Amino acid sequence: MSGKRSPETTIVLALAVAVLVAGGCGDAASSYRSVLEDQIRAFTDMERILATVQDAKGMAAAQEKLTELQGRSEAIAARGRKLPTPMPPEVGEQLAKEAAALKRAFAGVDDQRRRIAALPGGGEFLESLGPGTLNRGVGREPVGN
Repeated sequence: MSGKRSPETTIVLALAVAVLVAGGCGDAASSYRSVLEDQIRAFTDMERILATVQDAKGMAAAQEKLTELQGRSEAIAARGRKLPTPMPPEVGEQLAKEAAALKRAFAGVDDQRRRIAALPGGGEFLESLGPGTLNRGVGREPVGN
């Protein structure tokens, strides 16, 4: 694998930054935390779905589930885009745990994508999903990367 980021990596990391650079202070972190936690769950679900892919039959089943997940991811992203910017550094510090968890969740998805790409037909499967299915609603790289 080259050092080049996949489009999904770039988009996922962009959401984390969008969430981390937006906001207020004090209780304002709770809105951003909620978006981050929902995004973490969405990427964890995505990883679980991708982990089931072993062959063409699994690819077809996963594609259907990923399409369903796309709607949820779009709703999360819409919530994130509504949050105000810029966010004070102390709010970003309050969200460091969630930002790290989002990065780990994305890494799990990226690991599954690499694994699937090595399967017969895996590259075509991943291409067929298009960039939106796996990463719709995610954003920029988290602060501190």
